[in-house]
Amino acid sequence: MEYLLRLRDECKLIEQCDALMAYLGQFSDPVKVARVGLIKLDHIYYKHDQIYTKTKEALKGKPDKLKEIYFLKDPSEKVIDDIVQTIITNCDKKMKIRAVLL
Repeated sequence: MEYLLRLRDECKLIEQCDALMAYLGQFSDPVKVARVGLIKLDHIYYKHDQIYTKTKEALKGKPDKLKEIYFLKDPSEKVIDDIVQTIITNCDKKMKIRAVLL
């Protein structure tokens, strides 16, 4: 039961990653942006666009529930590619390998 409750926090974590990446981007700190991007990548990589579409359809009549769930603004392929490119450009070898293997 505790695991299911922790899954609900994942949306909040991803939203915080987006906010933190935008904040750090203002200070021209691409290494920290890439590190936070790797955390986000860990949580969105295995969720395909079909999962987001089915979730939206299932919760169509429940706008309060839709607000609680995180949805990607762009196609997942583009978001993942952008994060991986940022990591490859700005991080050390270990983080590059981890990003590429995901």
